[in-house]
Amino acid sequence: MLIIFGFRSKVSQIIVMVFHCPSCNNQVANPLYRIRRYFTLFFLPVFPVSTKYTLVCTMCNSRRIISKADAEVLINSERSHPQSPLTQVRPGTSAVPPDLGSFPDKEN
Repeated sequence: MLIIFGFRSKVSQIIVMVFHCPSCNNQVANPLYRIRRYFTLFFLPVFPVSTKYTLVCTMCNSRRIISKADAEVLINSERSHPQSPLTQVRPGTSAVPPDLGSFPDKEN
C-alpha cells in the first residue's frame, strides 16, 4: 500500500496598514499575512503544523516575521479604530505599529 504525505503552506492576507518601513525608510502599505503550514495526506490538508505572521513592505518587498501576539495587537487595533494612525497616516508623519520594535527577523 502506498501512502502519500507531505506539507503544504496556505497564505492568507489579513489586513493592510500604512506605516514607516524600517528597511527602505518609506511610508507605505504593509499587508499582514498569515502563513499556515499543514500536514497533508494524499494531497489533502489534515491539520496545521505551524503558523507564522509576516509584514511585507510593498515598496522594497522586505518581509518581517512577527509574533502571534503582535499580529493580534495590529488586528485588534485595526478593527477597533479603523481610522487609527496604523491605517491613515498624514503626510510628513510616521506611525510605527505598537510593540513591534525593529523587526530583527527578515525573510527574502
